[in-house]
Amino acid sequence: MWYENQNRLPSDATVLLSDISSGMLRNASSRLKASPGNYEYRQFDMQDIPYENETFNLVIANHVLFYAKDRKKALAELKRVLKSGGCLCLSTYGQKHMQEIEALAKDYDERIALSEVKLFDIFGLDKGAEELEELFQAVEKHCYSDSLLVKEVKPLADFIYSCHGNQMRFLKDSKEDFEKFLAAKLGKKGLMVTKEAGIFLCYS
Repeated sequence: MWYENQNRLPSDATVLLSDISSGMLRNASSRLKASPGNYEYRQFDMQDIPYENETFNLVIANHVLFYAKDRKKALAELKRVLKSGGCLCLSTYGQKHMQEIEALAKDYDERIALSEVKLFDIFGLDKGAEELEELFQAVEKHCYSDSLLVKEVKPLADFIYSCHGNQMRFLKDSKEDFEKFLAAKLGKKGLMVTKEAGIFLCYS
C-alpha cells in the first residue's frame, strides 16, 4: 500500500500534492492527515505551474500527461520547475493495457468501444520516449510487470459499464444477457487480463 513507503521519504523532505481538482486534493488531505511527514496541497493546472524555475528535485506526474490540452506546454512547465540534475517521473499505459476486456466487449457486440479516445495513443509507453528525448538529457523507460485474473462477473461488468466509451448505448437494455455472456466467457478459469503500465524517468 502507498503508506508502506512513507518511511522512505527523507525526514526533511517537503511533499507538494497538486491537482486541478479541489475534490482530489481534499481526498488526499483526508487520507494523509494522520500521517507523519510534511505535506502541502495546492490546486493548479500543470500547464501553468505557480512556482519559480528550478524549484523541485523530483516531479511525479501519474497517468495525467495525456489529459493535457497542450502537452508541449505542460512538459515545458514540468521541466521548468525541475532543478538541474532533478528527475521527472511520468507514468502511463501501453497499447496492450486491458486489451482482453476490450476484445471481450467487442465479441459481444463489435460496435462497442470502451474508450472514445485511446490515451496511450496520445502519450503512451510505446512512443512517449521519442517526445521526451527532445527535452531531456536522458530518458529511461521502466515497465511494470503485472496482470489481472478476473473470475467474477459483477466487478467485470461494472468496470465495462463505467468506461468512457459508447458501450451503454448497446448494453443499457441488455445487461442481463450481457452478464450471462460474460459468465460463459469466464467459465471456471476466468479471464487473464494484461496490465501494461510503466514510467519514464526524465533527467534534466
